[in-house]
Amino acid sequence: MNGSPTLKTATLSPRQTEVYELIRRYRALNAHGPTLAELAHALNVSPCTVGRHVRALQGVGAVVWLRHLPRSLDVAADFTLQNERRNVRFPIAGSVS
Repeated sequence: MNGSPTLKTATLSPRQTEVYELIRRYRALNAHGPTLAELAHALNVSPCTVGRHVRALQGVGAVVWLRHLPRSLDVAADFTLQNERRNVRFPIAGSVS
């Protein structure tokens, strides 16, 4: 084991990607997750449709959602979109010249 975290990746549909990004942006701006009604309003779809997308995202490990806790919807820390780049820091032993 090399000690570096393993990121889950998945290929999402365009609409799933849109829902995922909306959840991520909402959480970053508001410090809490959106409701299904808020997502539905932003996407101009029904809350039921958003619920299906969220459950699909949950199934591939893209989001974490505790349905019994209000505003608990969040993107998974160990998930990245297939084409997304993340800054990763590696500890360096010794000196760098």
